[in-house]
Formats: sequence, C-alpha cells, structure tokens
Amino acid sequence: MYKFKKSSELLGLSKRAEFMRKSYRGGYEYREGDHLIKYERETSEDFKRRKEITPYRNLCGDIIDSYISYLYREPPTRNVSFIEKYQDDIDNQNSNVNDVFKRIARKSSIEGFVAVIVDKPNLNVKTKADELSLGVHPYIAEYGIEDVISVQYVKENGRKTLDSIILQEETEGESKLYKEWDRMNWFLYEQKDKNEPELIEGGVHNLGQVPIVFFVNKKESDILSGQSDLKDIADLNNTIYNTESGITEINRRTAFPIFQTPQRISPPNGQGASANGGDVILGTGNALEFDPDNPDTKSSWLEPDNKSSLALRDYIQDIKDTIDGLSKLGKAEGNKVESGIAIELRFQLLNALLSDKAAYMEQGETRVYSLMALWDNTIQDIEVSYPKSFGIRDIKSDIDNAISANLFIQSKTFKKELSIEMASRLLKEASPEVLKTIEDELTVKEPLNGL
Repeated sequence: MYKFKKSSELLGLSKRAEFMRKSYRGGYEYREGDHLIKYERETSEDFKRRKEITPYRNLCGDIIDSYISYLYREPPTRNVSFIEKYQDDIDNQNSNVNDVFKRIARKSSIEGFVAVIVDKPNLNVKTKADELSLGVHPYIAEYGIEDVISVQYVKENGRKTLDSIILQEETEGESKLYKEWDRMNWFLYEQKDKNEPELIEGGVHNLGQVPIVFFVNKKESDILSGQSDLKDIADLNNTIYNTESGITEINRRTAFPIFQTPQRISPPNGQGASANGGDVILGTGNALEFDPDNPDTKSSWLEPDNKSSLALRDYIQDIKDTIDGLSKLGKAEGNKVESGIAIELRFQLLNALLSDKAAYMEQGETRVYSLMALWDNTIQDIEVSYPKSFGIRDIKSDIDNAISANLFIQSKTFKKELSIEMASRLLKEASPEVLKTIEDELTVKEPLNGL
C-alpha cells in the first residue's frame, strides 16, 4: 500500500535524526557507523584498524546532558489531580512522570522531534471501579521521527488539522507492526516479509481527534521538522573525530625514525626497489633504500616531521571554541578574557534557549494530560508550570566582582547584604532554615573581611 511508504522528506529527516542520535550516544555505535572518512589508497585492513583505535570525543553528549540538567534542576509543578493515581506508571512501563518527560525533553533536544501517543488499554471493563481494580488507565507511548510512516492533514476553518497518522510499532521477529490513528478510529496492521501489510485489529476511540502530541524543538514551518540542538555541532564534533584520527595516524608513523639503507638489488627500471624486488615501503618499522654507488648518499636515520600534528591540534581547539559558542555553554575562545557584557550576553542566550525548551515542554505536557482526561471522559483543571528563568551565573566572576565591590564601598549595610546574597548563590542546595541562620549571624556580627 502506498500509505505505508515513507516520503523522501521523512526518510531524510529520519537519516539526519539517526546521525544526531549516534552523535549523542557515541561509543561503539558511533565508531561502527560511516562517520570516519577513509583515506585515498588506504587499505580496508588499515581503515578497520584506524576505526578501532580512534576515540570519539563526545562533546554532543555533554551539551545535551547539560541542557537537560539545567532544565530539570527544579522539577516542574503539576496541578493535575488524577495524575497522582498513576504518576509512577505514566507509560504503562512503571516509569515515573518526571523521568518520562525528562526523557522526552532529551530526545527532542537530540533529534528535534518526539511524537507522544496517548492511549488506553482496551480491556472492555464496564465501570470505573473495575478500571481502578485492574489498574487500567490512559498512558503515553513515545515515537521518534524514524517511526513516523505518513501524516495526513486537512484544512478546517483555515487551520491545518491532523487527520491521521501511521506509526511503526516495535518489530516482532520478521514481522513489522504499523498502527494507524485517525480522529475516531485506530487500526493495527502486520507486514510479514515484504508482503503488503494486512489489517489484524481495529477499534473506535471516539475522541474526535488524533490522540497525539508533538514535542518539537525549535519548531519550523512544518511541525515535523524541528531542529536538533546538535545541528551544526554534531558535524563539527565529527570533524574533530576525523582530525584526531589523523593525528593518531601521524603520531604512529612519526614515533620512530626511518633507517636509510643501501639497496641490495638494483632495480631494472631505475626506480627504487626492496630486497625482494617489490615496491619500496615507507613508514615506521621500514627502511628507506638508496643507491650504494651514489657517493652523495650514506646510511643514516631520518627523523620524521610532526609539525602537522601540532597544527591539527590547534585546528581542533578552534573547532571546540566554535562549538562552545554555538552551544552557549562555553567560555571565551582560547585564552581571551571575556568582558562582563560578553559573559552576561552568553548567559542571556543560554537562558533564552532553556526558556524556549521549558515553554514547549509545558505546553506539550499540558496537552498530554488533556488527552488523558478525554480518554477518561472527565473534566479536569490542568496546570503545568516549568521554570521561566534559570538564573545561570558565572559564580567565580560574581565572587571576584563581590570582593572588588567590597573594597570600594565602605558601607556595613552593603557588606552585610552582599554577604547574604553570595551565601544564597554559593549554597544553592541549602535549606531556608540554614540561609536564615546565616542571615541572623551576619546581622549580629560583622561580615568577614573577604566580603
């Protein structure tokens, strides 16, 4: 069936998402991918060995994990009464609600898109009491762009409305399962080998809409084409990977000097030849032959030049500086000293990035709970609130600035308030009682000379 064939656009988005996913995960999965460039005239054996010994410096993983750590440093507040009943099983896999949405935020940051279906087990129970006793409740299931087979929209009142979607479920043996959702029904298909998918099950949900929520990172015009936070960064990380592989190869080949030795067999064609009459082999562990009848030549050691390795290391540092700038997490390039304005601008850009994430996660989570209430045929007051500001600061710069201000502003009140402010910044995990004790002590005693 044509509707089970992915469009070229979806195939392209899936391929790009796979690269982002591997760039984040790193390790064996990354090394076994086609991410290391083979050199011209490099043998398959040498290329395989080079892939095995080249490490992947996973900057992508650090960046995404930092974003998610900042985003969920303070958990969102949820005023959703019914979620308390199954907040530790929101995905029907015994997963906690915080863990699930944190996972969704991470995946959407990596791949740019996550689809979340809100479903409910079809056990034909008759009463709410039966549902509670059997533990039947709405739950969510996550899908990546690679699982989206086709999407159909219709225009209603000038608005683009989702009419149906087909998603690939987990593969079972040699069979593939596809689930189609429209605004009133669902259908499950099975495809065996390369045969046409066959309808094996179906039902009515009567929700009047496709029960799906799209979590789209840096949303573009098309709802499916969100941007990964690793856009450009993953490519730069791959450049570092290939450059470091080159450095490893240079170091391997220049670690030992090459010995220059007389030829033992004169080449018939006037070109260099080895003792067995084959081609001359250059490199570590090999000898470079010369004509013994030439009076200007003699046996010697040739020290290979490794200056290119040093230049490549400088190149890698330049790339890392670029990645730091793109991620909004890095410091000033090289050994440059950032101005106060530059530091503040960087923090503002990072705060804006995190605020955008918080906004679409808040909207998406609220929409998920609305669909859950719809499945339960209940009306609920739903309120989800993510942090709007993340207060990211350079603590070291703040301390330096506080010490400098303390030297010039000779005011006991200023010194006391400054000490209280710095205490709250340095002791982020301290309880309100501890901070109150510190404030009381500073009120009674003189602030320390350091501040």
